[in-house]
Formats: sequence, C-alpha cells, structure tokens
Amino acid sequence: MRKHAAKQPEPPSDKERATKHRAVADALREEILNGIWSAGDRIHSEQVIAKRFGVAYMTARQAVSSLVAEGVLERIARKGTFVRQEKTVQIKPSQRFRFLLLVEGGKTSLDPYYLPPIVEAFEHVIKAHGHQLAIYDYSRAILEGLIARDAPVCCVLLSEPEILYANLLRERGNRVYAINRCIPGGQVPFVAADNAGGAQAAVEHLISLGHERIGFVRGLPNNIDGADRRHGYHQAMWNHELPSGPEEGDHFIEACGYEAAKRMIASSDSPTAIFCASDLSAIGAMKAIAEAGLSVPRDISIVGFGDFPVAGFLHPGLTTVRLPMAELGRIAAREMLKLVRGETLQEKSIPCELVLRDTTAAPSLATHVG
Repeated sequence: MRKHAAKQPEPPSDKERATKHRAVADALREEILNGIWSAGDRIHSEQVIAKRFGVAYMTARQAVSSLVAEGVLERIARKGTFVRQEKTVQIKPSQRFRFLLLVEGGKTSLDPYYLPPIVEAFEHVIKAHGHQLAIYDYSRAILEGLIARDAPVCCVLLSEPEILYANLLRERGNRVYAINRCIPGGQVPFVAADNAGGAQAAVEHLISLGHERIGFVRGLPNNIDGADRRHGYHQAMWNHELPSGPEEGDHFIEACGYEAAKRMIASSDSPTAIFCASDLSAIGAMKAIAEAGLSVPRDISIVGFGDFPVAGFLHPGLTTVRLPMAELGRIAAREMLKLVRGETLQEKSIPCELVLRDTTAAPSLATHVG
C-alpha cells in the first residue's frame, strides 16, 4: 500500500501574524513602561526576541519595527536597537481614545488601601499609551450622562448592582471590561483576584497548624470579594470535614473585627483561630483579643486578607493574604487597549499569595510561624 504523505501544517494567516506581532510589541512596550528596559538600553536582537516569545523571526522584526514607528524604540546603524529617551508612546490625535473608569465613590473608598493601587496602575498604563482617562463615580456618570456610546468603559465591580450596570452598558453598545468577578462566561470580560483560593489557602494554613475551631469575620453583605472569601473559608473547612466556626461581622473595617472578635471570645466555644476577610478587621480583632487579656498567637491565631502596608508594621506582624491590586489595574488597562483594537478577550484570574508573619501558631503553643 502507498503511504499517504503527512499533512503539512498550514502557514499562519495574515490575521494570525498580525495578532502575534501586536502581542509581542505590547509585551515589550509594557516592559519599557514598567522600567524593565530603561531609556538608552539596547534591547535584545530580533532573533533572541523571536526565540523568547516562540514566534517567527519576521514576527519579532515586525513587532520591533512597529515600536520604532511609534517612537518607543530607535535603530542606530551598526549598533542595534535602543529604548528612546522619551518612553511615552506617541499616538496621533485621531488614534486616541477617551477611556472611562467607573469606581464606586470615584477615587475614594471606605477602604483606602484597596482601590488606590488599582486605579493608579490602570491610569499609569492608559496615559503612558497616549490615551485620555476620566474616573467617575457610578452615580455621577449616570445622573450627568457622562458616558458616550462609543467610550471604552472599565467598571470596577464591588457588588451586584455594578455587575448589572456593566451588562447594561454592554447592551447599550459600549465596549466594556470589568475589574473583579463578573458573570462567568458572560458578555463582559473581566480580570479578578482569586479571592476564594486565597481564603482557602489561609484557612488550610490554620488547619495545618492543628486548628479545628476557626472563626470567620465576614465582609460587607453582597460584596463580591467578601462572598468569594467566605466561599473559600467554607471550602477549606469542608475539605477537612470540620464544622464551620462562628461567623460574625458585616464590614471590612477595624470596628467590625473588634466587635466580632469580642463576641467570639465571649462564646462558650470560642475559636482558637480567626480568619478575617480584611486586614483592617484583623487589626480590630487583635485589639479585642488584647483587651480580653489574651495573646496573639499564643491564645488565638489571626489571619487577615489584603496585605495592606500596615500589615507588616503591626506587632506581631500580621499573617495575611496578599491581593495583587496593582497587577489588577495593569492587566485591566492592557486588556482595555486590546478591546479598542477589536481583539477577543478572555476572563483572567490572578492568584493571591499567603504571606506568613507572626500572628499564627499551633493551638496553645507560643511558637511563631514566619
């Protein structure tokens, strides 16, 4: 029998090549904007770039050429390709977009540690690419009619009403992207921190130390992050066939953690460890424990969520889950830039990291972890 010749793979289409060269150009541009490559640095050769990104040499060359055309890079004969002194991408006025970022409360929030890093990172990337950005509170944007039908909109989602509004904007015809979990598989693409996974890791850590009675200080009712962290807490307890401990609280702030911990300590079956949905409520819980004449972590272990700057300055230092807030903002901005180019976006989940310090230990032991 005559063997059939192996089918040769089809060469990539013009559209596929264009998508790849834009992706390589975007990655290099972002490295320059984030300071990985400084002004005046000589970048890698196109052969090295092709190997690094797993693309053809011509794709790498096209990516570099596009950055040269933008003014991000410059070629110097017989020397190589260098980062220009001016790193801001130059875009013709006709190519500029006015992006809208919708945030509950505008640039302010009851939790000042959460939103500012997200907003600042998002703003930095958008403006560095030569575009304009306006940041509005949802209510102001609605009442004053500030959202044009052709405006690209990024919605920071904190609760269910914002999810509804993001979907309404999409149905109206806006190009919409979301920061935080939207409806999985829906029409609004999003990037979100893995709050449930981070909470599960925190509780798994406490269980690994020997804790079985673990309380939980909840966040705001109907808050997306709070609901995901509660889910992660219950998942970890269920995985180890442990009954859920006492649940208290209805906010992320210090006073909530303080009152919640007081009630837990006063109960007949007080927990040996408390997982809090926020670093701020964890701080309040630590105060309540101290006022009761108890010690962290000797008597009660504490884990927070967020890894806000204050966490490392407490005594003892707070064991917590690190939220990738700046990364959320940067990724959202990069995805928005893809959105206005008509590219298809996927849902993205960013892992949260458990940060071990000094507020967790085995039950009734003074040995610190960290």
